[in-house]
Amino acid sequence: MGALYPNFNPDSAARMASRPGAILFMVTALSFVAFTVTLEAIPGGALLYKQSQNQPPGAPLITSLVVVAVIVEASNAAATLIPLHRGARKLWGDRGNVGD
Repeated sequence: MGALYPNFNPDSAARMASRPGAILFMVTALSFVAFTVTLEAIPGGALLYKQSQNQPPGAPLITSLVVVAVIVEASNAAATLIPLHRGARKLWGDRGNVGD
């Protein structure tokens, strides 16, 4: 977000934290963490329940755990690479080799 809304001459650290880009970053980061925790809590809670009852997890639960892990890893990669690419393009312009 800092690359999308750059301010190379800040007045103070307090003003930097209250700028629209910083607030957007905080809201986006909090939403992403809430999404990840909620997504992992559903099959994780089911697994903990099965273990507390001394039952085997079963194939559907293991499949849902694997699917959730893949979704979380893909969303983490997207949350890293997309802003990096957009920020680099914003700072350096479209030179044709950004992100190659």
